[in-house]
Amino acid sequence: MTTKAETTPLKSVSLDFGQTPYLWKLKGRSVLITRSARDIGLACATKLAEAGATVTISNVRSETEEAQNLFDMIPTEAPSIDSEPPKPGYRPMDVNLRGVYDTHYLALCYFRLPRDSSFASLAGYVGFPSSPTYSMSKFGVRGLFYGTRDRVATANPPVRVNLVAPWFIPTVMTAQDDFQASEAGAMMKAMGSAQLDDVQVVHFIADKTAHGRAAGIFPQGVQDLGDDLEGDFAGQRTQQGVLDILAAMIAATGKQCEGLMRQDSATGGESGQFMGVAR
Repeated sequence: MTTKAETTPLKSVSLDFGQTPYLWKLKGRSVLITRSARDIGLACATKLAEAGATVTISNVRSETEEAQNLFDMIPTEAPSIDSEPPKPGYRPMDVNLRGVYDTHYLALCYFRLPRDSSFASLAGYVGFPSSPTYSMSKFGVRGLFYGTRDRVATANPPVRVNLVAPWFIPTVMTAQDDFQASEAGAMMKAMGSAQLDDVQVVHFIADKTAHGRAAGIFPQGVQDLGDDLEGDFAGQRTQQGVLDILAAMIAATGKQCEGLMRQDSATGGESGQFMGVAR
């Protein structure tokens, strides 16, 4: 009777994204990227293919148009106690959270062969007032990351899990007129964007020691967010990244920018603005 060989549990160690990983390690490896027909997914697939990996592109496009902002779902007419409001849409949750959850489940089943895993937004760290529904889905992905990384690190064989959290990235969606005219479009125009080339999926896949780490993709560069107990759960590095964005914005516009405005006891501020950028 044979038994599985014991494996060494994975350790989560801070990464230096200024160092280029050994891309030759990707040659001949098989990589599956979901939602990769365009934008960030396609950019990652292209980079991995250029490094010699065999890449499978998976994409399902829905023709259904549905409001993705909680506030846009609220009826404009006056409410009545005699009738119920229409049910809110859940498409952002289905795509951004349930899609990741289902894919993660399959990965935990099949990656025990073994293999490794990466998935993703800074909207899961600083919030996204333009769409609470989108932000909720990204915080959910971050919760899934928290809840699985320690357990899978001790599996036999272990599975690597990392998270990519980009700032605004120029994509087909962000180039559309309706996005450009939105509050989110104004934020992106005023505060800058990160680049597709900075998305660190290639680094995570090539570096077999990378596990349990979150990469923040800021306009000023990429850094390990330290999203664990030792790193204050990304608090300090996320704050510094956003402050750097604000400093660059002030330098570019010559305008002083107020702090994050929220309707809560922490700031006593007003709603309708995010970091001083009005709709």
